[in-house]
Amino acid sequence: MNYSQLGKTQLNVSRLCLGTNSFGAGYISESDISTLVAQSLSLGINFIDTADVYNDGLSEILLGRAVATNRHDFVLATKGGMPVGPDKAEYGLSRGHMTKALDSSLQRLGTDYIDLYQVHLWDEETPIEETLEVLDSFVRQGKVRYIGCSNFSAEQLKQSLEISNDNSWDSFSSVQPVFNLIDRDIEKQLLPLCANFDIAVLPYQILMGGILTGTYVQHSAPDSNTHMASKHAGTAMKKYWNERSFNMVSALTKISERTGYSATQLMIGWALNKESITSVVVGSTKIAQLEENFQVITESIPEDVLALVDALQ
Repeated sequence: MNYSQLGKTQLNVSRLCLGTNSFGAGYISESDISTLVAQSLSLGINFIDTADVYNDGLSEILLGRAVATNRHDFVLATKGGMPVGPDKAEYGLSRGHMTKALDSSLQRLGTDYIDLYQVHLWDEETPIEETLEVLDSFVRQGKVRYIGCSNFSAEQLKQSLEISNDNSWDSFSSVQPVFNLIDRDIEKQLLPLCANFDIAVLPYQILMGGILTGTYVQHSAPDSNTHMASKHAGTAMKKYWNERSFNMVSALTKISERTGYSATQLMIGWALNKESITSVVVGSTKIAQLEENFQVITESIPEDVLALVDALQ
């Protein structure tokens, strides 16, 4: 397994990060989750990402149980800020909500610290100064080792970094954006900014909710035991279940057949070849998937093959 330093932090993380939005969705059992997490560690995958909103907190609960005996061997990342209830106080990046969200995540995960605590999205209603100040307090209290953000634009990230610097607060070490062959916006401004400020980039949805694996057929409903059939995949379903995405699947399949690399391996290799991308967040529900994804981390895909993928439109 190859590892990378997470931005300016002292964390060394595997270049493959296990995404857990399937944990608690109902189509993977708790025993299978424990096996999957244990196998991840045996392969050298030490980086796991979750969020308080994933399956109403069940993802954190099940992940916490799975890592309980060897918690310190993992770099655990979670997120807060998305709605976890109907009341206004149950979402956003205000001091009150973030304080409650962090404490709830710590309890569900069964740990007294989180390695990387990320705000899940930009909050137009809360001054970013308020958010950054409370995040700094989390670090000072020892509840959080490092902080990051998710779904921030380059402008929002730059503003946040400047405010943290001006106030001598702990600043974002990472950003978690959407990145795949359909959505490549981060290449324009976010990736260059992160390279300049040494911010780790941890892309998600690189498989477009699993569509790029070739598992699904456009005009057939996804099987009930797959990610795209789950409640959590609703946004990805609306965004990617269309003609353009399935045309991309066909094009990627042709490259896969020519080169011998699976579509998943091609996507992981393509993303990790981009500047500033430290680790890619990829969900796995089966050991075979995990091992397939792991293989591309240890065996580099040739540049000419990655160029074929990069040229897809």
